[in-house]
Amino acid sequence: SVIGQGADVIVAVSYVRDMGLMLGARRSLGITLPIVANTTLALPSVMSLISAEDIDGAYAVTDSYLPDRRAFDPTDFLGRYQTRFGIPADASFVTNYYDTAMILANGLRTVGIAPTAIQGYLAALKDRPGITRTYTTDRFGNLGKTACFFACWASSWSMASLQPFRPP
Repeated sequence: SVIGQGADVIVAVSYVRDMGLMLGARRSLGITLPIVANTTLALPSVMSLISAEDIDGAYAVTDSYLPDRRAFDPTDFLGRYQTRFGIPADASFVTNYYDTAMILANGLRTVGIAPTAIQGYLAALKDRPGITRTYTTDRFGNLGKTACFFACWASSWSMASLQPFRPP
């Protein structure tokens, strides 16, 4: 229990259903502490489980703010995804997988199928634009190094209107 314990914030790392239950319980119990949550909070599937009041005062950490990345979506993958599945693509899973598939496909076209050639291609990747982010391989072989923080308020509750958190 966080009630009366002197906590300043609730840190929540959870799956979809549990996140929805936690946010609903927080409001039902009258807990006014802000929640800082993992990527799950920014998923469209969680948004469908909660109300605007449930998300008020919550913060989410995710990979990208997709409305800012529309210029990097020349094939309208985001629009096609929403039409097909009825929910927006999320920035931590769906678009990362799409970007990775496109990077790998380009690598196969560019250097062929030899494992060492593909490894070299990926190791040398620099400033490759994707829907989620611009990819550059670091010295450890990592491609994704961005994070986006969302502030969620009841008055602006929806995936389309969430804004990236930019500290003052």
